[in-house]
Amino acid sequence: MKSEYEAGSLSLAATVAMGTGVMIAFLIIKGAADPTIVAIGVVAIAGIFAFERYYLAHRRRSDDDVTPVAHDQAG
Repeated sequence: MKSEYEAGSLSLAATVAMGTGVMIAFLIIKGAADPTIVAIGVVAIAGIFAFERYYLAHRRRSDDDVTPVAHDQAG
């Protein structure tokens, strides 16, 4: 990414830091107004990561057992 946009590592780090700061501020404000929504969001994101980990772990195991199928290109 650095060579494509010619951005220095300092500007990339600053961008990540500012984005993180904005997200933390948003969570503090939203958490004070409606903590249930924040809790639901955290649980939903954790569930997505857990399912993704489960799916990828099982997919890697099943990929070893599957032989590739040739598809007819003339179709």
